[in-house]
Amino acid sequence: MGRGIRLDLDDLRKRQAVQRLATLIGCLPGAAAFDPDEVARAATACLTYAVEQGFTLGRGATVVGLLAAQFGLGFMHDAAHPQLAAVFQTDIVENEPYRLALINQWADWHAKRLVSVTPEAKFGRLSRLCRLIDDHGIACLSQNPAALFHAIDPAMATAAAPAQWDGVASQWQGYFTQVFPTAGQSQLDYARALAFCLGQYFTSDPLWDRFSDLRIERLRALES
Repeated sequence: MGRGIRLDLDDLRKRQAVQRLATLIGCLPGAAAFDPDEVARAATACLTYAVEQGFTLGRGATVVGLLAAQFGLGFMHDAAHPQLAAVFQTDIVENEPYRLALINQWADWHAKRLVSVTPEAKFGRLSRLCRLIDDHGIACLSQNPAALFHAIDPAMATAAAPAQWDGVASQWQGYFTQVFPTAGQSQLDYARALAFCLGQYFTSDPLWDRFSDLRIERLRALES
């Protein structure tokens, strides 16, 4: 009987945590463009991700879950954020407050660089990507990654050196080659551009999985 009560309480705490996180996600600029069900699914996915990374239900998982909604689900494993490898060091992996401090310092650094990671900012990147393709054709996606990313979002692109973006793009290429084994190079180039706009794991993110079929028409629908 005691075990059943404990499981019920754990389930209740998780539902409450998901509801809190959904409220926070819904308050982000640009989040009104999403269906409430999308936000609820995203809150569940982001909270699950936070718990899987070793953060407890409560403040820790909420902080990490909200950052996952902003920077992209799976953000701590995204090739674009190599600094976060520190939170997986064996000597601190069990120290949740220290890990949270490192993550918050990393997020504050991005904020000071004026790099916005709200849904509104991501829609802006997608719109600029759409205009680039319309103006220059799909071939523009195969150009120098740092130059392409700078055209999509200069503030975000200048947060890292061009050589680092080249390395990130190469890692994204390897990742998407596995995710989309039958995709042609132009589709892989497009997936890399979407990773810059939305995060490497956008195909698993309920907020952005509408782009997981790599159809450019999805971008044009944002302009209508």
